Amino acid sequence: SAELAALLGNGTTHLTAIKELSLAGSACSEEGSVALLTALRNAPHLSNSVERLSLANNRLGLGGAAALRQLLASGMPRLMALDLR
Repeated sequence: SAELAALLGNGTTHLTAIKELSLAGSACSEEGSVALLTALRNAPHLSNSVERLSLANNRLGLGGAAALRQLLASGMPRLMALDLR
């Protein structure tokens, strides 16, 4: 997840949209989920296009939950499905 966070944070301006982002079962730690969700929040050209986000079966912890709240509060206008199982 750190690698994906780095990708989202650097050099994604050529990407115009991500419709579905699934990290289900990727063993994402609390630290990794914070990094990933913060990077996504800082890349509105991507987060504004996400329609489905799956973070199922990961260890988000309180930090990840707070980062997710911040991401959602910053605006994900096309988000239709969020999987946190």
